[in-house]
Amino acid sequence: MIAALAGRRIQAAGTHAARFPYAQTDRVKRAIAQRLREDHVTGLICSASCGADLLALQAACEAGVLCWIVLPYSVPVFRERSVVDRGGGLPWGEIFDAVVGRANEHGQLIVLDLNPADPGAFQKTNTAILDRAEAIASAANAKVEALAVWDGKADDGIDVTSHFVDEAKARRFPVKRIGILTSGQSDAT
Repeated sequence: MIAALAGRRIQAAGTHAARFPYAQTDRVKRAIAQRLREDHVTGLICSASCGADLLALQAACEAGVLCWIVLPYSVPVFRERSVVDRGGGLPWGEIFDAVVGRANEHGQLIVLDLNPADPGAFQKTNTAILDRAEAIASAANAKVEALAVWDGKADDGIDVTSHFVDEAKARRFPVKRIGILTSGQSDAT
């Protein structure tokens, strides 16, 4: 099974709406690892933001799953804007450097070279993640699924995780949700 994944970033310090509190990181990482095992995932494709992406990449690497990383723009700019800007107790920058370095060494780092000012950069990244998952699955004669690490609630305005889920459903991928605030996992097909 090849899995495309997207999900919430760790919430910023001082925010009141619970989206992905730091206190949930260990449980979410365990839930991701369990899903990878249960679904016999051999390849994971996602971005590398602090939160769901980096936890999934860690869990996949620990399980020996091949990982491809898709970034919208350069590694240093992405690291600054989507990794080390949140804090939250884990060494997000160190985790990012390790997984991106490993992916780069194996030719599994894709940098889209989009303009960081492009308001649609993350939606384009979602599309590239899903495209890559389809291509890898096709080449390996494997099935593909989408994993969404969130609680299924879209934010007002542009919600990148909701976009990922909608795009995966449009491609008829099975979509499985890994809850952040609850321990439940469910199919969202």
